[in-house]
Amino acid sequence: MGADEADLDGDGLLDLMVADMSATTHFKAKVNMGEMGGRQRKVLEEGWPRQAMRNMLYLDTGRGVYREAGFMAGLSSSDWTWAVKLADFDQDGRPDVFFTNGMSRNYTDSDVPFSGRQRYGRTQWDHFREQPPLEERNIAFRNTGDLRFTDVAEAWGLDKNGMSYSAAYGDLDGDGDPDLVVANLDDTVSLYRNDATGNWLKVRLRSDEANRHGAGALVRVITESGKTLVRRANPWTGWASTNDSDLHFGLGDDAVRGVEVVWPGGLVQQAGPFDANRTVTIERKTGGERAASVAVGRFQPAPDGIGPGFVHRENPFDDFKNQPLLPGKMSSFGPSMSWGDANADGRPDVHFGGAVGQAGELWINEGEGAFRLVAVPVLQEDAVCEDSDSIWFDADGDGDLDLLVASGSTEFAERDYRLLNRLYVNQGVGEDGRTPRFTRAPDAALAGLSFSTGTIAAADFDADGDVDLFLGSRSVPGRYPVTPASHLLLNEGRDGGIRFVDGTDAVASGLGRAGLVTGAEWADFDGDGRIDLAVATEWGPVRLWRNTGDRLVEATDTAGLGGERGWWYGLRSGDVDGDGDLDLIGLNAGLNTKYGVPDAGHPAVLFFGDMDDSGSEHLVEAKCKDDGMLPVRGRSCSSSAMPVIKRNFGTFRDFARADLPEIYSEERLDSALRLEADLLESGVWLNVSEPGRPAFEFRPFPRIAQVSPSYDATIRDFDGDGVADLFLAQNHDHREPETGLWRGGVGQVLLGQGDGTYLPMSPRESGILLRGDATNVESVDVDGDGRPDLVATQNDDRVRVFLDRDGVGD
Repeated sequence: MGADEADLDGDGLLDLMVADMSATTHFKAKVNMGEMGGRQRKVLEEGWPRQAMRNMLYLDTGRGVYREAGFMAGLSSSDWTWAVKLADFDQDGRPDVFFTNGMSRNYTDSDVPFSGRQRYGRTQWDHFREQPPLEERNIAFRNTGDLRFTDVAEAWGLDKNGMSYSAAYGDLDGDGDPDLVVANLDDTVSLYRNDATGNWLKVRLRSDEANRHGAGALVRVITESGKTLVRRANPWTGWASTNDSDLHFGLGDDAVRGVEVVWPGGLVQQAGPFDANRTVTIERKTGGERAASVAVGRFQPAPDGIGPGFVHRENPFDDFKNQPLLPGKMSSFGPSMSWGDANADGRPDVHFGGAVGQAGELWINEGEGAFRLVAVPVLQEDAVCEDSDSIWFDADGDGDLDLLVASGSTEFAERDYRLLNRLYVNQGVGEDGRTPRFTRAPDAALAGLSFSTGTIAAADFDADGDVDLFLGSRSVPGRYPVTPASHLLLNEGRDGGIRFVDGTDAVASGLGRAGLVTGAEWADFDGDGRIDLAVATEWGPVRLWRNTGDRLVEATDTAGLGGERGWWYGLRSGDVDGDGDLDLIGLNAGLNTKYGVPDAGHPAVLFFGDMDDSGSEHLVEAKCKDDGMLPVRGRSCSSSAMPVIKRNFGTFRDFARADLPEIYSEERLDSALRLEADLLESGVWLNVSEPGRPAFEFRPFPRIAQVSPSYDATIRDFDGDGVADLFLAQNHDHREPETGLWRGGVGQVLLGQGDGTYLPMSPRESGILLRGDATNVESVDVDGDGRPDLVATQNDDRVRVFLDRDGVGD
C-alpha cells in the first residue's frame, strides 16, 4: 500500500513507514486470518524477503540498513490501510502519523473464500459483489517521543468511518500548519482545517527548470535548543496523492538557528537564522561544499584473515511436526562459543559449537589477529550431537584447560546417547608445541546423564578447591514447555581422576526443577564470601539460590526477583554501577513483538495439556484482556492441530467471537500446565544486597534496546571512562511462521552512566551492523592491540569480528 518517510525517532535520520492490511481488533484479525497450511506456510517460511501482512516502521541506522520497529511503536496494525501521511500536525517538533482506511469489499474475509473452482470465469469483484463495503475508521497517532505514539483520531476529529483512500496535506488557509484533504470512495472529499498552536517554519526550495521544487533535496532545520529537524523534498507520499511542495517544520516553542539543504548531487547550502512562523525561500546556488560521507564508527568489521573463520551450518529440522502450535523452534539456538587458552601460550583460543552433522571447531590464536583451525578427532567423532554450550575449565587438576561441551536441542528423544554431555580432556600440545590434543572422558565421569542441556556454569560451589558444574536444561524434547530436569554436579575427582556426582537433590532443593533454564551465573551476590547461583528461565523469573555453606537455598522472592516473569533468553553478571558488588544483566524478548507489553494484570499465557480430549497434549497461547482471555493463534492453525475446533466453530466468525474458555472449556484449562510472562524488557538488576541478604532492583534498558530479542551480552568499558558498558547480541529468526522474523536489531552498544542507567550508541556511531540471528558475543582482544574487540556468532552464518579502532577500555 502507501509509504512515507520522516524522522520518527528524532535521531536526525529519515525513517520509512510502509502501510499494509492488519486488523486493529481481535475479532477482525481472526476473521481475516485464513488458511495457513501448505503453500501459504511454505511462502512464509522460505520466501525472501520474508512476507508479513502488517505495517512496517523502518528506522534508518545511517549505515544503509534499517531496523524494523512497527510493533514496539504501536503502529503495526491500522486496518485496511491505503495512505500513510507523516507530518507534524500539532507542531511540537515531532512528526505524527495519519492512516486512511477502508475497502470496497472485504476481500480477505476468510468466511468468503475465493479459490480453486470459484476463480474460473469470474473476477474477484463478481465473487464479492453482494458483500457489504468494508467501512473502517481512519486513524491518527500523535508522536510523543521515544517511539511512543498515542491514538488521537477522535480527539483531532480525523476518525471518519468509511472507505478512505488517498490523502494529501498542505497549508490551505495560510496559517502555517498543515491542513488535510482525504479522498473517500462513494463519498464526498473530506477537508480538515488544522488549528494547531506552536511555532513553525516552512521552507520553499527553488532550483533549476528541470527540478523546479528541488525534489529529492534533504532539508535540516537546526533549532536554538540544538535539535535537528529533517525532511526530504518529496511531495509524492502515501497512496496516489501529492502534498504541498513547501516543507513544513513544527517547532513547538523553539526558534530557528539555521537551515541546511543537501541538494540532489550532494551540494550543501547553509541559510539562516530565521524568525519562526514564516515561509522562507532558498534558491539553489552553484558551487560550495559536498555532503560528507558516513563517518567511520568506533568499531570496524575485521578484514579477511583477521579473527576465526568459523561458519555455522544449521541442519534442517521441523520442530512443528511434533508440536504444530509451538511458539518457536527449539532446535536452532546455536552456535555456542567459548574462549580459553587451550595450548597455554598466553593467547585466548576459541571453540565454536556445531549443529547436528557439523563438528565443533577449535581455532588457535596465532597472534595479531591470525587464527588457525586445528583438527580435533574427538570433536569430529561427535558431529552427530548438537552443541548447545561449552566451557573451558581444569577438570582434572593438571593445570591446563579441558573443554566441556553440552548436548542439547529437541531433535533427539529423551535419554538418547546424542544428549550425553561431553568432556574433552586436554593432553597437552603435540610435537609442534602449538596444537593441543584431546581425549574424551568416559560418560560416567559426568554421572552418565543424558538430557537436553542448554547452558553450563562452572564454579567451586563447595569451596573444596575444585570446580563444580551446573547443567541447566531448557526443554524436554517434544514436550515443550514441560519443566525439564537440571543438575548440579559436584566434583569428587581425586589424584587426576575425573568424577562428577549428581548432588542436585542432596544440596540444592528445587534447583533440579528450576524451569526452562536458558542461562546461569555463579557469583557471590550477597557479599558473604560464598558463591551463589542465579538462573534465567523462560516463562518464569530469574531465580537465585543462595549458598549457605553446605547447601544452595532458593532466595528468589526474598531477593526481589520473583515478580519479573519473562522469556529470559540469557544472563550475565558484572559490576555495572561501580559499587563493588555484582549486578545481573537479563536478556529478554523485548517490546517489538506481536505480544505487546504484558504486565502483571495482563500477562502472556501458555497452556499445555490435553486440550481436546484426544489423549494428546497441545500448546495454547493466550493473551489477557480486561474482559477475559483470548487465543493468540487463529482458527486455521489451531484446528490443524486439534480438528475438533473446526467442527465446534464452523466459521471464522464463530471462532473470533469466542474467548478461551468457550474454545477449550474451563475444565481443560484448569487441568493444563499454565505458564505466564508479565515482563518482556531486557534490563539490569542492580544489586542492593547487604551481607547475607540478597536484594535486587530491576531497571529496563533504553527503549531502542528493546527493538529485538537479546540472547547474549558482553560487559566491557568500551569508551574508557571507567564505567562498564554493554553490547547486546540480538534477533531471533525461528518463531512460528505467522509470527515471522524477530530481526529488528543490528546489535546494540549501551554506554554505562555509572548508576545502572545506559545511553544507547547509535549504529552510525558504533559502526556495528550485526543483522543476523546473533547467539553469543564476547569481548576479546582479537588482534593483540590492547583494545577490546567484539566477536559474535550467528545462527546459520559466519562469525563476525568487529575491531575496536577507537576505544581505550581494558
